[in-house]
Amino acid sequence: MAGRKPKPTAVKKLEGNPGKRKLNTKEPVPAKGMPACSDWLMPEAKKEWERLAKLMNQMGVLTEVDMAAFAAYCQSYARWKEAQEHITSVGSTFETDKGYQQQTPWVGIANTNQKLMLQASSEFGLTPSSRSRIVAGNGKAKETEDDMKKAVKKAGTQARKDIQENAPVKTGAYAKSWAAKTTKETANAMEIVVYSRNRYQLAHLLEFGHALRKGGRTRAFPHIAPAEERAAQTLDREVEKALR
Repeated sequence: MAGRKPKPTAVKKLEGNPGKRKLNTKEPVPAKGMPACSDWLMPEAKKEWERLAKLMNQMGVLTEVDMAAFAAYCQSYARWKEAQEHITSVGSTFETDKGYQQQTPWVGIANTNQKLMLQASSEFGLTPSSRSRIVAGNGKAKETEDDMKKAVKKAGTQARKDIQENAPVKTGAYAKSWAAKTTKETANAMEIVVYSRNRYQLAHLLEFGHALRKGGRTRAFPHIAPAEERAAQTLDREVEKALR
């Protein structure tokens, strides 16, 4: 029976080897040159490459031989984002000739590419939880860990405030329902969740709109996805600053 896929040694070292297992000293170590961005990638994929490549190379988890795997992540991200933007624009369902509401193919495209994106990102230890655990392997490890936690807290707080400030004006109670809480914290890891305490169903309806019985859709008020994207950018900047 197949077991859990082993993490690359570089990722284990950056995480501080939390399992304290013996590291594979015979793992092939390619040269640390940074791969060139592929011309055939979608424009949004190239932006994602530009956003992460340098930082990942500095951490030692991206080398020239990893071009294809990283390109797969970036391309899946671009297609996932494209599908999500389409869903935000026109909705996740459409009305059939018989008057039934049916899910658009864009939802399947979004789900498929989200899965592919997360699978590819896990190869580099860049899923949301693992990224918050990565620390620099140098003499300032404790200081770096604290800075990383501060970065996660800052991003979470920013996301909460951003959502509250951009929530539809007539739903004051809804804006106040948003909170950020720490769901996990260890010596070198922290996870923060930003959520609506008691208006989570309304959050989905406001973000994407919904179909009306007599046809058409209500207006969507995208305020969660933009806040998430800005918070992710803040986290990347703070993480890069902590690793210098």
